[in-house]
Amino acid sequence: MHCLFPDRYFGELIFLVEEEGVLIVPSHMGERPIRAMHGYHPLDKHSYAALLTNQTEIPDDISAIPDLFND
Repeated sequence: MHCLFPDRYFGELIFLVEEEGVLIVPSHMGERPIRAMHGYHPLDKHSYAALLTNQTEIPDDISAIPDLFND
């Protein structure tokens, strides 16, 4: 799903749960408890996104969010 970034910024092991709103805790990703969560499967009904541009065409190599930041 294009979430493994070349610099491994978000890690190498990414979990996708089957239902919206599920939290994996404890996450051990900080000293404070989780206050929110994000990241839905692209096909889930609450997964809304938009790509807005003033360009007439979007390059063919733009197919996922990380592609916007390619050099």
